[in-house]
Amino acid sequence: MTNYQLNTVLGYFITEVRNKKGLDYYPNTLYELIICIQRFLRQNEKSISILDERDFSALRSVLDSRMKELSRNGIFLNTKKADVINADQETYMWSNNILGTDTPKKLCYTLLYCIGLNFALRAGQEHRNLRVVTNSQISVKISPADGRHSEGIQNTDCPERCIINMYQKYVSLRPNEGKCQAFYLRSKKYPTSDEWYDDCPIGVHQLQKTVSELCKGAEFSGNFTNHSLRATAATRLYVAGVDEQLIAEKTGHRSSAVRGYKRTCEE
Repeated sequence: MTNYQLNTVLGYFITEVRNKKGLDYYPNTLYELIICIQRFLRQNEKSISILDERDFSALRSVLDSRMKELSRNGIFLNTKKADVINADQETYMWSNNILGTDTPKKLCYTLLYCIGLNFALRAGQEHRNLRVVTNSQISVKISPADGRHSEGIQNTDCPERCIINMYQKYVSLRPNEGKCQAFYLRSKKYPTSDEWYDDCPIGVHQLQKTVSELCKGAEFSGNFTNHSLRATAATRLYVAGVDEQLIAEKTGHRSSAVRGYKRTCEE
């Protein structure tokens, strides 16, 4: 079979394929079917790239159109979105000592919460990738307020909730001669006044459960995950009247995805 023939046949396949009940597949399932066909071709030593080669541009166009058509018709896989943490809920966690800096675990979890919120991080892997090294991803810079810099301002009104103070306290309580470069470290079983953490990283699976544990401790009902921090960041920026494009740059969303948070604000 030539590339032209395969392109034509697969185009018809994408348009007409249905499941055993005669119903349309979800858009993402159609894409996965093409991926499976691509894998089959490679396993049988066929040097064909359906997703890249010009010979299959018509197929890709058919696939794109069909996926959009199905989505417009309401046929798509509903994913459970992470809930936004509103200001009252955050205040409740602070007031009820769920967020704070008085114990090793609480300081670490609170810092993760604040970093995730301020830098629009989400999955545990993004937090696990943070490092404490020269030229690390996060640093504190003090410079004159001459109007030429656009920087964060230290929270002097409520210093116990200031991310700068938390960051400096956390770094000061890491092992003095530690070799572990991971930012989030495990709490010591017997912490001392000047060292709260072992020279050992918190695993990614534990990191990705942090927000869920915090909200569970506050007895909030809903689907709260680390993704809630990015959703909350986008929502609060919308409330503050920040331009949609700037929000997308901050959070890493596509602009169309950002509009979903606009609807959340309006609701």
